[in-house]
Amino acid sequence: AGNEGTAIRTIRVKNDAENFAGTYSVHDTVPGAVFHYDQTITVNNIENNRIHFSRFGDYANNTTIFAHKLGSGALEIPLQTAIDIGSGTGTCDIATHQFSSSAFTALTNGFIIVYTDAISSPGSCAATTTGTATYTK
Repeated sequence: AGNEGTAIRTIRVKNDAENFAGTYSVHDTVPGAVFHYDQTITVNNIENNRIHFSRFGDYANNTTIFAHKLGSGALEIPLQTAIDIGSGTGTCDIATHQFSSSAFTALTNGFIIVYTDAISSPGSCAATTTGTATYTK
């Protein structure tokens, strides 16, 4: 009959880790120190089940750390390196760190992640510590 029609459809692709997105208040403990800071978590718009931390461990210039949501629902930070993060003028204030996670606990309003922070450069600053960060929305 020569009839023509058009339709508009909106397709939304959902990242399965969206439940972790948002702004958190973080209580982060490492041996000898306690830190409190805000953290924004965003989902990756290309890779499903990947999230990004805005400032992991509260280090300045530390915007590249990510985690994967596992099939169990837990988060895992795979071993990754953050180059020249931190602030200050001391010898070890700005350094290269390697991060990875070792445990995850889901909470009603957030989560707890236990992580390893290993300074690898400069060599005179080499040290490894374990942190426990509680993220609360």
